[in-house]
Amino acid sequence: MWSGLRQVFVNLIENGIKYSPEEGVVTVTAVRHWQQIAISVTNEGTGIPPEQIPHLFERFYRVADARARTTGRFSLGLAIAQAIVQAHGGEIVVQSGTGEGATFTATFPAMTE
Repeated sequence: MWSGLRQVFVNLIENGIKYSPEEGVVTVTAVRHWQQIAISVTNEGTGIPPEQIPHLFERFYRVADARARTTGRFSLGLAIAQAIVQAHGGEIVVQSGTGEGATFTATFPAMTE
């Protein structure tokens, strides 16, 4: 039932590390809110300009083209993560601003017995 979720969190953690400064901290938290579970990945990077946030989950979208080109990646990770999270009845959101780092939060329905 929870297939693919490992890929979501590996992607978010790898992005957190990649976009944090050297010696920066990436924090992963999990919290249960009544009937939901929220897992967040926060980095200490340069942040994401507010006008870029609505496009982050689009396939092939890059916030910083010069930096993204040097990685050799295709900018599909967040689009794939969003599709997997939604397939599990959840949603993924980002909170950030220029110079503030970023927090990506995936929220899922809590499993009941």
